[in-house]
Amino acid sequence: MEINRDKSFGSKKLLLALILVVAGVLAIVLLGKKTSPLLGELELLEKDFNKYIEVYQKSYEQKDYFKRFQAFIDNSAYIRRHNEKNSSWKMSLNEFADMSPSEFASQYLVFTSPPTQSLKLKLSNQVSIPSSIDWRVKGAVTSVKNQGICGSCYAFSSTAAIEGIIAIKTGRLVELSIQQIVDCSKAYGNQGCNGGWMNYAFEYAMKHEISALNTYKYTGAKQSCQYDKLLGGVKISGYEDVVPYNVKELAAAVSNQPVSISVDATVWQFYSSGVIDNNCGVSLNHAVVAVGYSMSEKGDYWILKNSWGPYWGEQGFLKVAMADGPGLCGINKISSYPIL
Repeated sequence: MEINRDKSFGSKKLLLALILVVAGVLAIVLLGKKTSPLLGELELLEKDFNKYIEVYQKSYEQKDYFKRFQAFIDNSAYIRRHNEKNSSWKMSLNEFADMSPSEFASQYLVFTSPPTQSLKLKLSNQVSIPSSIDWRVKGAVTSVKNQGICGSCYAFSSTAAIEGIIAIKTGRLVELSIQQIVDCSKAYGNQGCNGGWMNYAFEYAMKHEISALNTYKYTGAKQSCQYDKLLGGVKISGYEDVVPYNVKELAAAVSNQPVSISVDATVWQFYSSGVIDNNCGVSLNHAVVAVGYSMSEKGDYWILKNSWGPYWGEQGFLKVAMADGPGLCGINKISSYPIL
């Protein structure tokens, strides 16, 4: 039996009674309400949850409904507490609001840590770089996509970087097949929907042409390799790794082209706007692509393209403050870019 916006089960009183048992005093504390009736709060939350189910077209088995409602309650409180701090960045409810942090991490934060001995480091010889760059404005960034529950962030990051350098060098913005990387690069070290590394994808792209997205579409699931060399595609000649723990080297690289980077995205689940400048770890668990930066008196930040769909963050993008060392969210630790 499934529950969606058109169906419900049991009585509302029973639902609220069960939630009271589960939430108890915790809901009062989390919601910051000391005197308001808990039943009234839960009724409002239930209305919000039903609206959430409708907006995001969610559907649950009967046995999962209470679990998802409880996660929604916890996440609503977490978001409220964060936004009350007047931080430089805001959170909001999104499609992940019915998932606990651990569930979210297990599905969306799947990344293979690379062997450090394989890095191909190259120092930049640039004397100066522009104070800002946005490759979206320059026509080198394709539309934001959604990886779904497949741990394929490495494939989205690497293809986005390749798309960027192709556009810069040829003037043609072509969407490339992410699914081909997911399906066909296992021999190079990637694990399909169970994580991978951008450099493994680049190594695959040095040997095999990457098909266009419309000829090898994304399914969000591991399948047998469907690559057909007769359809053609693009190859790269190589790739370089940015010197780690060096914000200037990374900025120099991004000033030339979009760059694949590894990050700690643990706190990104409900990011909606602003510049993340605190409370971000450095344990790498996700991959994105840096498509620009801004340096000004108001502060320096990176512009990152994510793969959680256009309704997450700032239309699928986010900003993270620049910092020395490993960088906020570990941005300076591991990054690389393809060579056409």
